[in-house]
Amino acid sequence: MKSNLLALDTSIYLFLVRLQTKRSIVQCFRAFSFTGDGYFYPLIGLGLVFLDPSVHVLFAFSVITAFLIEVPLFISLKKTFKRDRPFQALSTTYQLITPSDEFSFPSGHSAAAFVFATQLAFFYPAFAIAAYCWASLVALSRVILGVHYPLDIVSGALLGSFCSLFSLLFFSLI
Repeated sequence: MKSNLLALDTSIYLFLVRLQTKRSIVQCFRAFSFTGDGYFYPLIGLGLVFLDPSVHVLFAFSVITAFLIEVPLFISLKKTFKRDRPFQALSTTYQLITPSDEFSFPSGHSAAAFVFATQLAFFYPAFAIAAYCWASLVALSRVILGVHYPLDIVSGALLGSFCSLFSLLFFSLI
């Protein structure tokens, strides 16, 4: 079963990286990947303070707590599984960006994007659909740009979502 899952993962990856031949798609996904680098999280958080100042402190504490859980977990998982990145394992594929670390599983960009999207969806429900669409595009960008397999981004999304939910539970918000 494990080999079937990995074969399916590789097949989906190979299907998606065919989009690398479309310059406009690559530029779009480079931009989405960049938004997941973490630079915008504090800026968005500050912007939200102006929308609803009554929840900004709790939002900030919950987001920071979720990231304090997520970051060490994804680093530990990467060091445990040591999965090669697809461009390393498959000689017919290319990376279009430089990954921030050595290993592929799970995707840290996907985990972080889903931490933030889950927090936004909880505290600012009007932004839920946009937040999850954005997080999904950040995750997908990592595959199309050649640095992650689909299972890496799915596991990252689950990791980020669960860390965010744990933080909300910690603060007795759910």
